[in-house]
Amino acid sequence: MLNPTDEKFVAAIVRGLNQTEAAIAAGLSEKSAQAAGARLRKKKSVVDALAAIGFSTPGAPITIPTSKAQDPEPEEEPIDDLPKTEDSLEFLEAVVANPRIPLGRRMEAAKTLLPFQHAKIGEKGKKETKADGAKQTAGGGDVYATRKPPSLKAVN
Repeated sequence: MLNPTDEKFVAAIVRGLNQTEAAIAAGLSEKSAQAAGARLRKKKSVVDALAAIGFSTPGAPITIPTSKAQDPEPEEEPIDDLPKTEDSLEFLEAVVANPRIPLGRRMEAAKTLLPFQHAKIGEKGKKETKADGAKQTAGGGDVYATRKPPSLKAVN
């Protein structure tokens, strides 16, 4: 059973408002609307009312009923296209490049592969960082910076 606030919240969600906007439309405070909207959206009576209308719970997987007659013939596994290798870097590159593998799995492989292909900016050791800082200081146009010694030429 829904109370009047819950009814207004459900009506606002059905109209297409997000949780925060729906909480405000239901008469709740704007300061706490975000938390109140999240709390109301998880409330069992609100979830049941939205489910009866045809709305799903946020984060829940959307299920689309299909009949067995419409299902295509199962294709061969995309794993068969991948190289038989013990090199994990080569394997991940093949997963990212294979269009038959679902996009989510390819993206996860790309995230795992990223540190091997691109170093982080500023990812150096202490000595390299110190040497780079010294070079910048020496050649930065500072009045007191050390300069190159004059070249000595041998006189014949």
